[in-house]
Amino acid sequence: MLPSHLRKFKTLYTRFGLGAVKNIWLITCLISLARTVNLNKLKDYVGGLLKDNQPEASSHYKRLTRFFQFWSKDQDLLDHLMQLNIGLLQRMGFKYLVMDGTSWKIGVTSVHYLVLSVSAGPV
Repeated sequence: MLPSHLRKFKTLYTRFGLGAVKNIWLITCLISLARTVNLNKLKDYVGGLLKDNQPEASSHYKRLTRFFQFWSKDQDLLDHLMQLNIGLLQRMGFKYLVMDGTSWKIGVTSVHYLVLSVSAGPV
């Protein structure tokens, strides 16, 4: 039997299946706990959230990267994730998302750097 919070979540995502729903729930909770979207930092919170005795943070990191590798081309899922996380940030009191980006070349390699942040102070 699924915990009630996942049952409620699953009704929103019948298209994606239970495994994806669990990972969506996990990622949403991790972002609010760690206050970052950096997967390398989120991995450190997975064990505590899942009450998982697996000591290897690298295993949790692989789980997160596999999820995004598999679902990265599904725009519908990405839109839902963005809506969930924007709603979560609003409930936490954040009102503004700030985006900045830059591009440069290192030799023949193009580098694109995009940052999405929340404004914590008055704008």
